[in-house]
Amino acid sequence: HFSYASLADHLERINLYSELGAKELYAQQKKCRWYHLVILPFARFLKSYLLQAGWRDGFPGVVISVFSGFGLFVRYAKLKEIWKKGEKIESFPD
Repeated sequence: HFSYASLADHLERINLYSELGAKELYAQQKKCRWYHLVILPFARFLKSYLLQAGWRDGFPGVVISVFSGFGLFVRYAKLKEIWKKGEKIESFPD
């Protein structure tokens, strides 16, 4: 019932979607704050593991929950990098 063929596949998707998410946030003029890198990923892990019952899936549930928080961390880290580089990104359609 897991939607990823392997850990590598899951990480590739995290990389892809975090890139798209960071660019979308940048197009909306959003900034990366410290809590986006520290608190929000941990909160995402807790939500996935505890509230969405990831613990019921054993080790795969831990991995999915960690990757969920990690994906959010990477999105905001990439957003910070985009702002630092001052990239030109066209706005996303509504």
